[in-house]
Amino acid sequence: MRKILKIIIFVLSILIFSINLLVTSANDKKILDIKINIPVFIPQNDKVTKEYISVKNSEVYKSKYFKGFLEISGTDFKEALYQYSNNDYFLTHNGLGQKKSSGATYLDYRINSTSKKILIYGHNNDKLSLPFSILENYNDFDYYKEHKYLTLTFDDVKYKYEIFSVYIETSNWDYMNIGFSSNSLYKRHLNDLKSRSIYDTGVEINGNEKIIILQTCSKNKEYSSYDKKYMLVIGKLIEE
Repeated sequence: MRKILKIIIFVLSILIFSINLLVTSANDKKILDIKINIPVFIPQNDKVTKEYISVKNSEVYKSKYFKGFLEISGTDFKEALYQYSNNDYFLTHNGLGQKKSSGATYLDYRINSTSKKILIYGHNNDKLSLPFSILENYNDFDYYKEHKYLTLTFDDVKYKYEIFSVYIETSNWDYMNIGFSSNSLYKRHLNDLKSRSIYDTGVEINGNEKIIILQTCSKNKEYSSYDKKYMLVIGKLIEE
């Protein structure tokens, strides 16, 4: 009788162990099947920031096209500048020469560090915070008063400019000219650039200054009816 009882107890023990094993396996499977939802932070960019802070990338600066930097006083703006053999290339390529619709900020191919007139171009977009989107702020005279100086580092030499004119051009492309047959024509040209300003900066010019012109597409709604409209920020050299 005792022998039969031991057999029954042994069988029951095996049965209980098997049931526990099945339950444990089922629970383990449930645990594996649980989807763990980890919250992910997605930065919101529903509005363009007014000031653009350039991403500092040493690899980009090592580009063979790299020429220097442009800075705007009172801001963290510091943008790398590039130059190619034409003015179209950097409309669709970044500083490393890679195809990119946002392009790069670049110097006119016709100029060098000794030029009397420096032209710099960059894209603007009302949905993205591109480098030259910051120029739109100069529509506001109060902004101008707080950020009236530009610093250009060109071939390792620093040049400081004071902005004397800000305006949006829709039809007259004379500001693109870099060659003048006489000093009087150059003086007339500078006076014309100053007279077109949307507000009086109070900065005097004598007509012999070296100047810098920053150009980007304007997104000013007052000029929306024009096919072409370019925001121009123009400064005169005051220190090198």
